[in-house]
Amino acid sequence: MADEPVAVAEPAVPVTETPVSIEPAAAEPVAQTPPASTPQDAAPIIPPPAPVAPLEAPANLPPEVQEYVTRLEDQARTAREQSERQILSDTVSQYARRLEQQYGLAPEAAQAIAKTQGDLVYGQYQSDQLRRGQVRAAISIAKEFGIDPLQLIDLTSPTAMRLAAQTASAAGKRDTELTELRAKIAALEKGRVPPQSFSQGAQPVAGAGFTGDALESAWLKHETTQSDKPNPYDAAYRAMLRG
Repeated sequence: MADEPVAVAEPAVPVTETPVSIEPAAAEPVAQTPPASTPQDAAPIIPPPAPVAPLEAPANLPPEVQEYVTRLEDQARTAREQSERQILSDTVSQYARRLEQQYGLAPEAAQAIAKTQGDLVYGQYQSDQLRRGQVRAAISIAKEFGIDPLQLIDLTSPTAMRLAAQTASAAGKRDTELTELRAKIAALEKGRVPPQSFSQGAQPVAGAGFTGDALESAWLKHETTQSDKPNPYDAAYRAMLRG
């Protein structure tokens, strides 16, 4: 019987395992909770446009020069309004982007909020400019006619201010003339001579007993206080004027 081969076990060869580096998984971004404030609570970033000094035309210009100045004023006003509108549009766009980034608003919502805020600010700016223009016009026109600016400051247009100033100035002149006339009458009355007696057969003439100044004073007083009645001193006063 043949001998069976005997399997010889080979010595085990140690196997060195190469360690595999396992990188940690990237952490998912954590959504940050926005502040509790709302876009309406944010301080508006829309400043009013810078005021521009209006052109002022000198008074008493020839018609053709006044027409030219008016054209220049209209062109300047149009350019100023276009510039203000462009500034407003740019600023509203910036504010809308800020609302999108800071509060995560949709573009349409951010634009609507920014436009509303911009319209409010621009409307207030226009009201302030209009009021400043009224005050400047009232002061200038009142100085021209020599009246109190407070009489004109609430009127809405230079044309209305000028008409009111003309009326007030004319009324002031009439009041001044009447005051001066009354003062003159009072001064003349102090020099009146007492009336003299006449014979019963002669009809007394009104004013016959006055001196020249006193007769004039009496005539003026009747004309200013009783102008609706015949002046009894008229005949004597006319005789005195004829010499």
